Amino acid sequence: MATDIIIQTAILLLTVAIVFAVQYVPKQTLTKHRTDHRTTTQTQRHLSRATQLLRRAKSNPQKDQSQTLAKTAITEIEKALSLFPKDPTPYILKSLALDLLGHKGSALRSLDLALAFPRVKSLSEKERVEALVRRAELKLAVNKRRRIDSAVTDLEEAVKVSDKEGEIKTKAFCLLGVCYELKGMREESRKAFVEALKLEPASTLARQGLERLPWYTSTQKPSRPIICEVGARSFSQVRSLSSRSVDLVPTEEPLCFFCIVTALLQW
Repeated sequence: MATDIIIQTAILLLTVAIVFAVQYVPKQTLTKHRTDHRTTTQTQRHLSRATQLLRRAKSNPQKDQSQTLAKTAITEIEKALSLFPKDPTPYILKSLALDLLGHKGSALRSLDLALAFPRVKSLSEKERVEALVRRAELKLAVNKRRRIDSAVTDLEEAVKVSDKEGEIKTKAFCLLGVCYELKGMREESRKAFVEALKLEPASTLARQGLERLPWYTSTQKPSRPIICEVGARSFSQVRSLSSRSVDLVPTEEPLCFFCIVTALLQW
């Protein structure tokens, strides 16, 4: 008798649990999904408005109007952060807005938050590289002498992380060359500028950086023209470079015929 009562009670409890699971759990899950979707949609809407405002602020020649647009963008960004504080994108946009307003220190702190763990895991390779290079720029602008080592760390990471050639990687090498130059590391600076030229032979920043460096380092005498290092592949390319003074960089690669001719003509 007692056993039958226990079995019936167990069956009743199991039935109630099944009914609860069927009726309540799906509704709760659906409600949570709808809430998350609504939050994501609202966040994207605020970020889209902020991006448009920042684009207008950058292109506006009137300083007062540009700053007003930047402040409005920050308002939209703050709304996005209140909805989804784990997203790194609002912090990156906020950094751009603060920089437009001239608040470089605050812009740097905002980028620090964007690149902090675990937010940084949400960034794509391109976004991470851009953020690292931008943070290095801000560090040099805020306090060049005290933050130069930290800037070098960011730039070396950006170069290492980025597998694709492009403007941002060229910029990273140029900034790295500037940092090494400030630290008195002439050979490392030269190599960084040369790497930038390999990616973008027309880079003015890289060429200006090489022109600032002395022809000879204190430890090694360069013995190869820069034309070979930047990879000139045709007579027209060499000819376009021959109108400028040919700087020297060390390399173990054999000289091509056009480089030898150009070097002899200039030396």
